[in-house]
Amino acid sequence: MPTAALVADANVPRSAAVGKAALRVFTDFRVASLLIVLAVAIAQPPTAGVAARSSQPVLHISAATSQPVKVAEGELVHRPRSGRPMSHAWILWRLPEGGHQIDAVFSFVYDRGERRPQARARYVLDQDLRLLSFEHISLPERPQPMMGRACRLEPHRFACSSGRIEGDDPDIEAMVGDSERSVDVDGPYDVWGFDAWAMARWTRLHPLAVGASVEVRLLGFSRSGGEEIAIDRNATVRRLGPEPVDVLGASHPAEKYELQIPIEGLTRFHVWVAPDGIPLYAEIPSGNPFPPYRIELLRLERYEPAVRPDLLNGSRSERAQGSG
Repeated sequence: MPTAALVADANVPRSAAVGKAALRVFTDFRVASLLIVLAVAIAQPPTAGVAARSSQPVLHISAATSQPVKVAEGELVHRPRSGRPMSHAWILWRLPEGGHQIDAVFSFVYDRGERRPQARARYVLDQDLRLLSFEHISLPERPQPMMGRACRLEPHRFACSSGRIEGDDPDIEAMVGDSERSVDVDGPYDVWGFDAWAMARWTRLHPLAVGASVEVRLLGFSRSGGEEIAIDRNATVRRLGPEPVDVLGASHPAEKYELQIPIEGLTRFHVWVAPDGIPLYAEIPSGNPFPPYRIELLRLERYEPAVRPDLLNGSRSERAQGSG
C-alpha cells in the first residue's frame, strides 16, 4: 500500500504516433497541449467572469447554470523521477442538469512552493463522471501567444478545434485561426492523457468485476512541429479490487486499478480511486520502460459525494464484463 505523505453537459461548453513519435506527443502534453500539463484554488463558481493573465488565473466559465454546487476541490502534484514537479489544482462542480464540471489549473512547482500556471482547463462530465467535452488553454510566458483546444466527445464522433487565443484573457471564445479535426467512433472512448482524473475516468468506461480487464479506446490530437498529430490508441484497464491508500496522513478506502498504456512499449500505471469517484493516488511502479512517476494528493476538501457509490464499479460487479 503506497503512502502519499505529500499531498493534485449536460451542455457542451462554448467553446491522438508510435514509438518515438508517441513519446514526443506525451512530452508535449506534459508541457502545454492537453491533459498532463500540470496550484491555485479556483474560488469562483462557473458563472464567474474572465480574469487577466496572472499568477492566479481565474477560469472563464460559461453560465451553463446559475446554481452549481461545489462538490469537492483539491490539488494533485505530478512527481517525475527527475525534473520539476507539476501541480494540478481542481474544483469539481455538480450542475443542476445532473452532470458535472471540473475547473483546473496546471502549474510548474518552483522553490518554496511557488506555482507558475502553464495551462487551464475545463471538463464537462456526465452523472458518472464520464467525459463529454473539454477545453484547454496554454498560458505561456509573454510574448508567446496562448493556444487553445476545445473537444467534444459525441456518441459516434470525436471532434476538436484548436487555434490561437487573442488578447490577454484565457477565453476559448477568443480562439482564432482555428481548424477542426474529427474521428468517427463506435463504442465507449475517452481522451489520451496522463493526469489522475483522466485515468480515473477510464476505469468507469466499462463495468468490471475484480480481476477482470478490458481495453479502452483513447483518442486525441496534438500539435507537433507545426502539424496536428492524431492519436488513436488502446489501453488496458484491470480492476485489482479494494485497497486502502494512505494520503493526507490517513487511510482512505479506494479501488485499485492497473492500467497498461502504450508508451515506450507498455507502461503500467496503478491508480487508486475513492468510492465517490475522486482519484487519490497514481504511480508508475518500478520495472517499467518509463521511469517511476507519482501523482500525489496535496490537499482535498469534500463537500458532498461526487458520484453515488451504486454507480461505481465497486457496487455493480454483478453486471461486470471483460476478460479475466
